[in-house]
Amino acid sequence: MRLKSEQVDVFIRVLDSYVNGSGSQLYLYGSRSQDHLKGGDIDILLIVSEEKLLKQIQNLKIKILTLFKKELGERRIDFLISSHDRLTRDPFLNEALKTAILLKEWQK
Repeated sequence: MRLKSEQVDVFIRVLDSYVNGSGSQLYLYGSRSQDHLKGGDIDILLIVSEEKLLKQIQNLKIKILTLFKKELGERRIDFLISSHDRLTRDPFLNEALKTAILLKEWQK
């Protein structure tokens, strides 16, 4: 994994207030999840357990990205959000999860 623990901590800390106790999972996918690859933006995927929470997080996406960038600086961050239900219907996300690294799971 080509992400520093301090960077992972930022993602977890920012998302914690929105998804704590929800059964959500945060993954790193893409080139940063592969040690042998170089470069690339930071691709993170938040999988939430309920459609209601999905809509809330989607409405806050710009705010959350702003908080990420405030802490991490001007880095390219792709922040995808999905529910478990939508995940099963999305071939891109299913492929991305094959090599993704679980960064955090918030228990219900």
